[in-house]
Amino acid sequence: MPALNQLATKKYDENTTYDELVRFVHLFVVEPHPESPDPSPYTGVVWEMSYSTKGQAFTYDERVATAQEIDPLLEGNQLLLVDDLVPGALNNPVWCTYRSLPELSGRMALLIPPRSGLEPIIWKQRLMCFSEEIS
Repeated sequence: MPALNQLATKKYDENTTYDELVRFVHLFVVEPHPESPDPSPYTGVVWEMSYSTKGQAFTYDERVATAQEIDPLLEGNQLLLVDDLVPGALNNPVWCTYRSLPELSGRMALLIPPRSGLEPIIWKQRLMCFSEEIS
């Protein structure tokens, strides 16, 4: 899980890592770059990356099973949550709920400081929500 661990365990300063400043919560949704032969939901064709080691999860149980394999590999202060996947219904409801907020639209990371009164930091990337059954 180098991609997920890289920032969490990175040094912020001489005595502190980033995961000591914020809690990293990963929301497990549709896999943008699944392992072949599964196509990317963004392109409709196989679009693997160096970290493409899992196929697309087509059921909630498959997502949970994959999350259970990934969770022990996370380092530092990180949490992995599995978003819902119901064939024929609105999938990824947590992901899509946050996407509907104009300031959080797109694939995003919301870094919330541990102290109240500080503004959250928003990082955005393109997002897709699926209302049809994944097949």
